Amino acid sequence: ILDNTPAGEAAASALAYQILLRALPSGTMALLPASPVYQIRSEIDADFTDPALSIKALADRHGLHRTTLYRQFTAAFGVAPLAYIRSRRVQKALSLLKETALPMAEVAALSGFTDETYFSAVILETIGVRPNAFRKRG
Repeated sequence: ILDNTPAGEAAASALAYQILLRALPSGTMALLPASPVYQIRSEIDADFTDPALSIKALADRHGLHRTTLYRQFTAAFGVAPLAYIRSRRVQKALSLLKETALPMAEVAALSGFTDETYFSAVILETIGVRPNAFRKRG
C-alpha cells in the first residue's frame, strides 16, 4: 500500500480484491469472474490510458446496452464506469507528477487525457490544486 508505483498500486489492488472476494458468502466467488462487469473492469484497468477507450465499445463487445453496463457496473463497484476510468487516469497522472519531471502535456497524454486544459481541470477538481502545485508540493 505504501508503494506508490504502478506495480505497487497493482499489487495493492490485487490484495484488496482478494480480501473482498474472501468476504463474500461461500459459492459466490465462482459466479464473479463470469460476470461481464468484472471482465469489463479488468479491460478498463488494462486500457484506461487509451484516450479512445469507450464505454459503448466495451458494452457492445460484451453484448450489453450502455445503460445496462452503467447500472451493473455501478451496482457492483459503487461507481459509474466513466467515473472509474477518470479515477484510474487521475491516479496514473498523480503518480507521474510525483515520480517524473515530464511536461504536463506528456503526463496528460500518458494518463489517457487528450486535452491538457481538461487534464488540469480534472486534477484541480479532484485534489483541490493544479498539477503544477501538486508537483511542487512533492
